[in-house]
Amino acid sequence: MTDDVTKPASLSFLYEFSPNETALIARFFREHEESIPSGLEKFAHAVEKAVYDSISIGDAERFYS
Repeated sequence: MTDDVTKPASLSFLYEFSPNETALIARFFREHEESIPSGLEKFAHAVEKAVYDSISIGDAERFYS
């Protein structure tokens, strides 16, 4: 018997991250860059960009130091 169920091309869901959650995730990804699973690189980059776009350069430097 074969499985005729077609997998969707993409999966999405709605979740609004709080500023604190976004910062925590961004810091986690930064601290664990070497162990980010293959396939999550684009997500990690998007989270980091969201943090950078929402804070000043000085805040970003302090955040990641």
